[in-house]
Amino acid sequence: MVEGSPSEIYANENGIKTVYYTPSAETDRYEAGRSGDYAYKIERDGTIHITRWYGSDEVLSIPSEMDGLKVSGISGAAFSCSQCVREITIPDGIEVIEEYAFALCTKLEKVTLPESVRRIAGNAFVSCSDTISFIAPEGSYAAEWSGSRRVEDDR
Repeated sequence: MVEGSPSEIYANENGIKTVYYTPSAETDRYEAGRSGDYAYKIERDGTIHITRWYGSDEVLSIPSEMDGLKVSGISGAAFSCSQCVREITIPDGIEVIEEYAFALCTKLEKVTLPESVRRIAGNAFVSCSDTISFIAPEGSYAAEWSGSRRVEDDR
């Protein structure tokens, strides 16, 4: 978080732990915080977006909350080039999946998307396996976005 920014003011007014941006040792990205294998930034509304995943799990359930803050988005390239992950469950509450979020995840086979998703960048899953199975609630934006991809009803 940048000192004096709207995010800092919001955090202070709402009793949210203030974490200042510092360069990551692993990347050139700036991060607001780390929680386990995840790096994140705090948005103006007090929710967080995951900016990077440093894990090595084959089956991954992304958390809906970190450090007491709701996760509302997955930033660009946050999971890109993750060569180990085969299956991802994105929790309800995630609204945005940005550009290249899962790009080059060549072993990715199954992605479960929640009804809460309102925007998925067209290239969010670029250069992944051609056989990804997307599971999304029938009639949801996620199911519509998947279009010609294989989509299964989650019921």
